[in-house]
Amino acid sequence: MTKSQQQNPSFPFRVLSAGAAFSWAIQALSKVPLEHRFLSEIIAAEYPRLLLSGAAGAAIFFLAFLGTQRIADERLKNILGSGLIAFNTFFICLLLQSSGLPLFLTLLCAIIIITVFRIFAPGLFAERLSAPELRNLSITILLIAFFSMAPLIFGGEFDLLLFLRSSMSLCYLAIPVLLLPKGKRLYLALLFLFLTVHAIPPLYHYYMFGSKMPAGLYFEIMIAPFTEMKEFLAAQLSFSSVISVLFFIVVPMACLRMIKKEGALFHNRKLFNEPWLFVIFLLLLASFGNGNQAKSILYGYYRNFGEYREKLELFNRELASRKERNVKFSGLEDKSPPGTNITYVCVIGEATARNHMSLYSYYRRTSPKLEAMRNELFIFNDVISPHSHTQPSMEKIISFANFDDMNPFYKEGSLIELFRQAGYKTFWLSNQYEMGEFENVTSALAKDADLRLFVNDESEERSCDEKLLPPLRKVLEEKAEKKFIVLHLMGAHADYSKRYPPAYNHFNGTDDIPVRDKPFLAGNAWKLARVNEYDNAVRYNDMIVSEIIAMVKERTSYSYVLYFPDHGEEVYDSRSYFSHQEEDATAFMFEIPFIAWFSGDYRKANQNRIDSFSAYLDRKYQTDDVIHSLIDLSSLRLDRYDARKSIFSAQFREEKRWMSGRDYDSVRVEFEPFAKLLRK
Repeated sequence: MTKSQQQNPSFPFRVLSAGAAFSWAIQALSKVPLEHRFLSEIIAAEYPRLLLSGAAGAAIFFLAFLGTQRIADERLKNILGSGLIAFNTFFICLLLQSSGLPLFLTLLCAIIIITVFRIFAPGLFAERLSAPELRNLSITILLIAFFSMAPLIFGGEFDLLLFLRSSMSLCYLAIPVLLLPKGKRLYLALLFLFLTVHAIPPLYHYYMFGSKMPAGLYFEIMIAPFTEMKEFLAAQLSFSSVISVLFFIVVPMACLRMIKKEGALFHNRKLFNEPWLFVIFLLLLASFGNGNQAKSILYGYYRNFGEYREKLELFNRELASRKERNVKFSGLEDKSPPGTNITYVCVIGEATARNHMSLYSYYRRTSPKLEAMRNELFIFNDVISPHSHTQPSMEKIISFANFDDMNPFYKEGSLIELFRQAGYKTFWLSNQYEMGEFENVTSALAKDADLRLFVNDESEERSCDEKLLPPLRKVLEEKAEKKFIVLHLMGAHADYSKRYPPAYNHFNGTDDIPVRDKPFLAGNAWKLARVNEYDNAVRYNDMIVSEIIAMVKERTSYSYVLYFPDHGEEVYDSRSYFSHQEEDATAFMFEIPFIAWFSGDYRKANQNRIDSFSAYLDRKYQTDDVIHSLIDLSSLRLDRYDARKSIFSAQFREEKRWMSGRDYDSVRVEFEPFAKLLRK
């Protein structure tokens, strides 16, 4: 001990008190659920644990203090003392924190405890906190808190403790400001840019749609091509949203200007000194405490992206393993008429809601060409998608995976593999983006096709689906006895205005849009313009699908075309929102068209079955089982096939349908009043 400490008999007691207070405060502040109780209520409920924590904290802190004071070398004393205090603090937290939850207020505790130690145990710390260091640390924490808290505030999370945990989750980013002798502003400027990129999307999402950004959308952002993201944002730009984002940027810039260039641990002091190591340890502890990272604005992006990359890598490994082992579908047979040239076409659309198609009684004439050939079509009235996003929907659409079991997505062959093994030449023609190194599940599944063509190279401002028609024409003219073709459209994906040529700008007025019962839409020219653009995209999609059917009809004899999109779309149909999200979904995001066309020869060969299809049009169906319907239409049989899951089978059995974890048929009634507004 120092001479002054030896002369002060109350000094050890003060050290004990400081250790006990620190440990007790940690326990009190980290008790979860707090349930908005007063501190007195927490003490009354948790006093045994708090007393034990205080006693252990006092003992361990005092032993650490005595141990370090017996070392003569001051530098070694500082290093060991810091390490002991850090270890003991961590030990207390892990051993005694029965709730197992993080120290979300540790940084605040650090400031208080260091101040207490300065008063009651000055020998524990040899250095004082300089004004520039304190200023820089405070401003940096403020900057981090701003980025961490703002998305939560605008996302509707109003719990103060949640804000603090979110802020603490990024505290480790403040450490370079303490250590760097130069370049602190440059570091913070880069940090500011990095956090801005991650914070603005959830803030913008709440501003535009009135809800916090769902976890699935973080993943969509991570894998979406730049062109697609640019189109999506451009479609939703407005003057007020730009002003809001600019204001969000101004505050951090003001903080950045307040950072002092001086003030770092390298300035006239040794790097290893006790108080700063203690502060850094507390910053790290606050950042990486159990559960804190889950509140970070960075967490949603990288957790979802990491999980997706892991899923994709697993899928690719399983695909390679299946090929290496030459795994076959058990019991596979083709019951199609022998000696027949066969062409089966599956058209998978994008973000197309049946409620916006006049073929399904929409009040605007958005599907005139399909209406003109209505007598040739089987139009199913009650089909929904498994998800409101492309990737999870596609995983189920083109594999045997469904809500009951996702293992077939990894362990069993895909739709393309199935038809290849059945002797078909397979084709995948897509106007979606080919992702390259960071491919998505859809492009990975397409790899197994004999011919895979992506016509959208992102070099054009818009890539309309008519670009698929010339390659389809060539494929239809190819000499192959049996062909299976998948066409993946861009459909009515946002930005809606980029989904059709200017010549298809058919709907411009707003007088016919029913807004009387939609106060969120009435009088808002910007929102009404989005409705027009979406209806134009649907009308253009009508031309594409009808043209595909016409080409198949002209160039083949024994064939079918089955059309359905991956999911639907909400376009101010029931709320002030357009696009699609899983967590707070509406029925319009799931309700899709499901249309089948059959050639004359196919009808003749399957007349008895075709005649029965008219009785099936109101069946309740979800496309997580659509692979069974395609097997049925294609006259394939295999052990894996289940006739109860085919909408075309006499043995079909209706199953519970899911919409974002809810029973679709039980919640559909909530949206029926809005659906009535869309009908003729």
